[in-house]
Amino acid sequence: MKRSLTRTALLGSITTIIGIGWLANEFELDLDRLLEFLLSSTLIVIGCIMLAALVVVSRRILRRKTRSPQNNQGRSVKNRANLGK
Repeated sequence: MKRSLTRTALLGSITTIIGIGWLANEFELDLDRLLEFLLSSTLIVIGCIMLAALVVVSRRILRRKTRSPQNNQGRSVKNRANLGK
C-alpha cells in the first residue's frame, strides 16, 4: 500500500511539472515565474502539513501527561482488574 502511494505521489508531481511546462509554452508565459509559484505553493502546503503534525503530537503528549492510573477510560474490563498490580 505504501509503495503504491509513493508511486502515485511521484507520478503526480512529475505530471504537474510537465503540465506547468506545457501551459507556459502554450500560453507563452514565463516558465521561471510559474516555477516560482509552484515552489511557493509547495512550501505553503508543507508548512500546513508540519503545523498539523505539530498539533497532533502536542495533543498526544498532553493526553499522556494528563492521564492518571485511576483513569480507566479506554481500557478493557480484563485490564481494569489488573490496574493496581
